[in-house]
This record gives sequence, C-alpha cells and structure tokens, in this order.
Amino acid sequence: MKKQIIIVGAGPIGCYCAELLAGKGRKVTVLEEHAKVGEPVQCTGIVTKEFFKIVKPQKAFMVNRLRKVRSHAPDGTSVELKVDDAVIDRTKFDQYMMQRAKRKGTKFLLGKKVIGVKDGDDGKKLRVKDARQKNVKVLDADMIIGADGPGSLVGRHIKDRQDRKQQEKNRYWVGVQARARGRFDKDIYDVYFSEEIPGFFGWVVPESASTARIGIAAEKNAKKVFDQFIKRLTSEKGKRKGKSSIMIKEMQGGLIPRYDPRQPVEMDKTYVVGDAATQVKATTGGGLVPGLRAAEALARAINQGKKYKKELKQVDRELRKGLMIRKVLDRFKDEDYCRLIKYLGNKKIKKLLKEESRDRPSRIIYKSIIKEPRLLLLARTVFRAKRL
Repeated sequence: MKKQIIIVGAGPIGCYCAELLAGKGRKVTVLEEHAKVGEPVQCTGIVTKEFFKIVKPQKAFMVNRLRKVRSHAPDGTSVELKVDDAVIDRTKFDQYMMQRAKRKGTKFLLGKKVIGVKDGDDGKKLRVKDARQKNVKVLDADMIIGADGPGSLVGRHIKDRQDRKQQEKNRYWVGVQARARGRFDKDIYDVYFSEEIPGFFGWVVPESASTARIGIAAEKNAKKVFDQFIKRLTSEKGKRKGKSSIMIKEMQGGLIPRYDPRQPVEMDKTYVVGDAATQVKATTGGGLVPGLRAAEALARAINQGKKYKKELKQVDRELRKGLMIRKVLDRFKDEDYCRLIKYLGNKKIKKLLKEESRDRPSRIIYKSIIKEPRLLLLARTVFRAKRL
C-alpha cells in the first residue's frame, strides 16, 4: 500500500512539489482552503528569466513583457536598466500548475482548511474543516508538507515540537497593491526607493499601456504608506504633459515573509516549503523562484531518501546573500539611495545587471564591486548590521 503524502496549500509551490512527487509514483493529496485555486491574488506577478528555466512560458498565464526597469531616487533622479522580465497572471499560473500536478495523478480537495496537526503512533493526523458543510474530519497521512504560506500552521507544528524558547517570531512585510487604470509605459516598470517606504520600496508594474499593478510593502502602517505613495504618483503625473489620473480598480494584498535562516523546515516526516518556510528573497519579496527551487530540493530529498536541509544548500546560500543586502538597505537614508541610483548608472553595472539574474545576488555583489568600487562606500553599513 502506497504511503499517503498530504500537501497543505495549492499555491504554485505546493502544486509543483505534488507534481514532482506524484510523477515518481507517490500517492499525493493537496488540501486547499479556498474554493478556487489562485484566489485571492497576493502577488505582483513579476518574474525574471530565471523563472522560465523552471517553468516554460505559456500564453495561458503570460500578461506582459518588460524590457526596462526605471529606478527612482528620493531626489527625483532615476536610472533605466535593461531587463528581460515578464508579468504573469497569478490566478491562471496557479491553476496551470494545478493541472500539471493532476496529470501526474495528484488528488485535490478544495475548500478544505487544515485547523490542526498531530503526530500519532500510527502516523500523522490532520483536522480538516469543510468550508461549505462546516464539519470537521480527520485525515491520516504518512507525511505532511506545508505549503500553506506565511504563518504556516504546519510550520507552527514543527516549531511546537522543538524548544519554543529558542524560536523567535518570523518577520513579515504587509504588501498593499492596487490594479489601476492610467497611462503607463507598457514595457517599463518603475521602482521607488525612499525613507517614506521604510524597509522596502514602491512599484508600478504595467499589465498594459492602460493598466498597472501599483503597490508597496512595509512592516508597519502599510495602508498609510500606500496612500502616501499613491499621492506621490498622482502628483508626479500631474506635473507631466498629458496629465493622467490613477483610477484604482481593485485592491489586493497580503503578508510577505522575510527570509529567516533559523526557520526549521523539517521534523519527523513533516516539512515546510515556499512562503511557509520563509523562502522569499529579502531584497524584493519575490518567492516564486526560490520556492520552486526549494520544492525541487524537497521532492529530491523524499524521492531519493536524502536530507531536505542539505538539498536546500544552494537555495539557502542565495537567500542568505539577499538577506545580507536587505540588512544593509534597511539602514539606508535618502542620501544613500540617491548615491546608489547614481552608481547604478555606470555603464558596466548596467550591462552586468542585464546579464545576471537578480535571483543570484551572490554573483551580482561580487561582480558589481569589481566594476564599481564606490559601492563599497555604501556597504559600510554592513558592518553595523547584525550577523546572520
């Protein structure tokens, strides 16, 4: 009799993990608390070329291609860098990944919220609440994988099995995003750095020339920061020729976990992956590429009888580098951002950032300092940052 693997969460990371496991003949069931996979939307949906090394682009979920990013300093100056990024429809992408997993034999149960996890003598037990019928059932599993996002219940179960005094609370950003109508550069997305958006940045990512995803992320007072950001954008557009207002069509948002290398990811055949394991780039808040790579590592560990943490080594290395950069940026003042944008205008840096993937910060750091030594002046704050 095949052992039952239950994956909690039908986001793209959970679905990809299910596909890789079911593809090796394992019995996999995915539980999803929402009635429809991919909703509500809690992601900007911008991806780098590294993403397409894992998932081939499909018309079903592609929205727009981006050729440049325009980075704005607090003093109004900006620099344009060439990129090869894309905007995807997260609902359609999540559903695409679900269909891939289904074709490998994965079973999906939607509208099922896991409200409890226990370890028993004969395996693991999950208390599952049905969204419609409101009744609670107990499901048995030999193995549990938590792909249930920030504040993961499965992750809390792993922590509860360990010394709770040694565990610190995870840090999160609150992302606030709007789909808005206006007049935008279709192939350019904008990033805004300022002390007014502490610990993160603001963005304007076009879906088309008339619709964009506009947002910010912050650890505190996110809605207030978002409102101030919208006022700034509206003011800037009003100063330009061809004045165009911003009309909000839809509000989106959610928690973005900050990568924590101390986060436990496995214990006694219970695992966490993706946002549930804080496997998110601390530089940008992007979790698709590291999450998908982590899913590959977890599936490899299970299928080949290896240690998950060991298989995560490469993913963790890049996430640690990103966290180091974030700790430096967290200490930046407006004058530091202005200098950073100025240095990014270096032709050699522009070429480097076009060639290298932002999903591999370790390579970017090393090569950037060689090409623009003045970046070391900005890196002085790293000596004031706490060690990982």
